[in-house]
Amino acid sequence: METTIYAFRHTESRHNKLNLFTGIVDSELTEEGIRQMEDITERFRDIPLDIAFTSPLRRTKDCLRILLRDHPETMTVEDGRLRERDYGILAGLDKDEYAAKHPDLFPIYHRSYDIPPPGGESLRDVETRVNGFLDDLMDTIRRERPKTVVIVAHGNSVRPIRKRFEQLTMEEMVSIETEKGQVLRYVVET
Repeated sequence: METTIYAFRHTESRHNKLNLFTGIVDSELTEEGIRQMEDITERFRDIPLDIAFTSPLRRTKDCLRILLRDHPETMTVEDGRLRERDYGILAGLDKDEYAAKHPDLFPIYHRSYDIPPPGGESLRDVETRVNGFLDDLMDTIRRERPKTVVIVAHGNSVRPIRKRFEQLTMEEMVSIETEKGQVLRYVVET
């Protein structure tokens, strides 16, 4: 049996639009983000959705709420392991301004695999918790055999999902960008 997993990064949030380090700050969707999500919803209109997972942050929960207007029967699960990377003291700061003031630190804190920003998480930390989610997801798929699964997550929590299903290296995972609202599709055999 096959299960199709659809995973995507939330659509545009207020902090995205302002180019701020967002992380675990609860930023709402912009008008453009809502429009982007309605476009995605249209693509899912005729696809039955068995289980949907979201992070506890507002921007992903709002995306899922919009998506599931046409799928009220879908079981939903909020899982903290899907939350965005915690940027610590950088949360809420303008990325361009920080990069200009700290050109030596910006690339390290922004994309280093092992080094977290002060008070925050490294990408390794994010990968560890997302891998725990993915292990549990695969157990759920084997046990419950859903035909379709949706995961609404964040730029950094989508990276380990892509790494696993696309068999990326750590370097590739760190360097890839997933566009806001870009829907990824993976088919797994159970």
